[in-house]
Amino acid sequence: MTRRSPNLDAHRVRTIVDVIRRLPGAPTWQRIVRAVGEETGARYTRQALQAHTPIKAMYDVRRCSDPDEPGGPRLSARARAVIERERGYKRRIAELEARLTLYNEKFVLWSHNAHARNLAEQLFQRDLPPLDRARSKRTGKKRGTKPSRR
Repeated sequence: MTRRSPNLDAHRVRTIVDVIRRLPGAPTWQRIVRAVGEETGARYTRQALQAHTPIKAMYDVRRCSDPDEPGGPRLSARARAVIERERGYKRRIAELEARLTLYNEKFVLWSHNAHARNLAEQLFQRDLPPLDRARSKRTGKKRGTKPSRR
């Protein structure tokens, strides 16, 4: 019986995005799953990885980016480093633009659902209620703890 891999929290998602970023050549889900397994020791499915916006955005960016052209001119190490840094910046920009597009799509969906349920815009413009920090000091309880049963 195989053990279930840990849930994908924010730290693991960032690690997987870095793995995809460093993956040489054109990425495939099979290569990504294998590389993530080697890096983290956990085996995730394509569906589990694709369900997270940053991972999907990085995959889409890497899949659509131009592959390295073999047989290019010989450059100095410094020139190659500058070109690689520029490629990294371009990939990062493309990744952020893809993520922004996904968030915009999510916003449109939420706007439509709010309008369909006749929710007023003022409802969404209200400030958050203030935190009562003194309450937690009075009770002496840690956040997220359950009361003990006696």
